[in-house]
Amino acid sequence: MNSPDLIALLIVLALPCVPVLALLASYLVLKWALSVESQSQRPVASQERALPPTLLSQADHQTVGLGYVIDTLTPAAWVEPTTFLLPDPPLSDPPTKDAAAEVLIIGPAAPILIGPSENLTIGPAQRAVWDERGWTVQADLDRTTYQGQYQIFDHQQRIPRRFSGWVKETTWDVVAYIADPPPELRHHPKSVCFTPDQLPWFRVNWYIPATNVDEAILYVEKVLDEAINR
Repeated sequence: MNSPDLIALLIVLALPCVPVLALLASYLVLKWALSVESQSQRPVASQERALPPTLLSQADHQTVGLGYVIDTLTPAAWVEPTTFLLPDPPLSDPPTKDAAAEVLIIGPAAPILIGPSENLTIGPAQRAVWDERGWTVQADLDRTTYQGQYQIFDHQQRIPRRFSGWVKETTWDVVAYIADPPPELRHHPKSVCFTPDQLPWFRVNWYIPATNVDEAILYVEKVLDEAINR
């Protein structure tokens, strides 16, 4: 039998096997397609990492993932991809010695002392000059009249000397009077300010008038003291 006849015979004999081979090929293709679809649809966690297929030989040893060792028994064997879970990273760095040694003190910035303030002394109100000298006061509709004595201490004779006087205070002026001024007043430059009014009274005239009764009394006593103790 020649070669063409042999080939034709093999084709005739193989014709009944064609449906079986086609069915087997279809089954293999369908199985491969389902495997690929299941691999693509499986969710992969954010912390997972897929390893690529690796071609290993019989004598190769390889550590994969977290210390797993793959040892092949057959040459040129394909290893399917394997997914290993990686450990979660730490939330924060471990504390150092310096951070552990820090001490947090909670309290006021500075001591606060609470105590009594300075002593407050309350005394009697300051009295007016005319009141201290013992003068009397009489108020009328348009004026106020003060009556008393001008008081001077004579240092030569070492005795107090007193001179009767009165002061008239109105809304527009203050006028002082003295009865029987001492003879020493004649030698004082201000003697011209004392003019007779109704004897024995002398009126005091000043260049700058007093604004109240206290200023009038103090001014007259100052001139008398200068005239007697000069």
